Amino acid sequence: MLTLPPRGVTLELQAYQPGRGWRTVKTTRTRKGGRYSTRYRFNSGFGRFTFRVRLRPNDSYPYSRGTSRHMRVRVG
Repeated sequence: MLTLPPRGVTLELQAYQPGRGWRTVKTTRTRKGGRYSTRYRFNSGFGRFTFRVRLRPNDSYPYSRGTSRHMRVRVG
């Protein structure tokens, strides 16, 4: 049975910027049991944005860096 680190696993919320690639916009940690939630406040008005979550490598967690599937969000 795998146990998570006591402080959780560090995750990065990333947004895709055309011509620049994936940029980290927020960092969060998992809660007990591996669940997480976070919020992002949009600074610009309208448009379509693409997000993903990336697992940051951690010595106390035996898995390598990984990413989620991306999610498109429409604002406006």
